[in-house]
Amino acid sequence: MTNGVGSVPFDRIRRYAREAENSMYKAMRELGKIQSETQFRHEICIITMEQAADPEFIAQTPHAMSQVCFLTQIMKHVVAFRRNEKKTVWTPLEYDPRIGANSAPPNPAFAV
Repeated sequence: MTNGVGSVPFDRIRRYAREAENSMYKAMRELGKIQSETQFRHEICIITMEQAADPEFIAQTPHAMSQVCFLTQIMKHVVAFRRNEKKTVWTPLEYDPRIGANSAPPNPAFAV
């Protein structure tokens, strides 16, 4: 092994071991995400044993969606969209106190 010939297989074994370990850690992170998603769904939509036995009721809950469809991410984007959405509230001119207080009386020359 000191001549370098035997070190090539060991380097390859170390590389494959490192790749397998990284894959295992990645799978563990994904499993943690799925478990967190399941816990989030159970917290926002608590289901009793009677409700769990009813497939029609389950189909209307977030539990019916695929576990890899992250409801937490969807809700985060919905909240961000609603926060960034343009808030337009139409108020007629006669009901806006800022304009009514500063406007001049109507001019009879422009009356229709």
